[in-house]
Amino acid sequence: MTAAELSPHDLPERLAALETAIRGRTPLVPRLGLVLGSGLGSLAEAVTDPIAISFAELPGWPAPSAPGHAGRLLLGRLEGVPVACLQGRLHLYEGLPLGLVIQPVLLMGRLGATTIVLTNAAGGVNPAYDSGTLMLIRDHLNLTGRNPLIGPNADELGPRFPDLVDAWSPRLSEGLLRAAAAAGVSLEEGVYAQLSG
Repeated sequence: MTAAELSPHDLPERLAALETAIRGRTPLVPRLGLVLGSGLGSLAEAVTDPIAISFAELPGWPAPSAPGHAGRLLLGRLEGVPVACLQGRLHLYEGLPLGLVIQPVLLMGRLGATTIVLTNAAGGVNPAYDSGTLMLIRDHLNLTGRNPLIGPNADELGPRFPDLVDAWSPRLSEGLLRAAAAAGVSLEEGVYAQLSG
């Protein structure tokens, strides 16, 4: 099957194969999933006792083409917390089907992560923001022209029409704001406008 033929119905089978491959390397059950976007890959150096798995070693997982994305999954501990950490990710602008782009996040949940933190580098429309400004996402706009709800639903992965009221966890958001304030780190809040590239 080519990436262009990937259907949401294929995801459960693909995720099962990926989980089997990973469980063959480590029994660790992550509580936290981290997606390290551009410029944040070095955070992976803080992961202790890491098991590093190249994306190329995972069945059907393409290598990222974005500069600076190492293309590997680390399983280990961060400050004592079991984590699954992605150094690099896949993007729609790489010409990949949506199912492959979301596959890593679904996989982290399947491995056991109950909280997933997504990071990325993005441009901004507020002229007061400079490179390096940290932003807490409160909501998002899908401006990709692609609706993830179109097509057959894989019921094993979730409801046909998911509730997005708390898609960006208020509990985690408030915790991040408190932690940033305690550390003296400026953290802006805003709405993420998702484009295809």
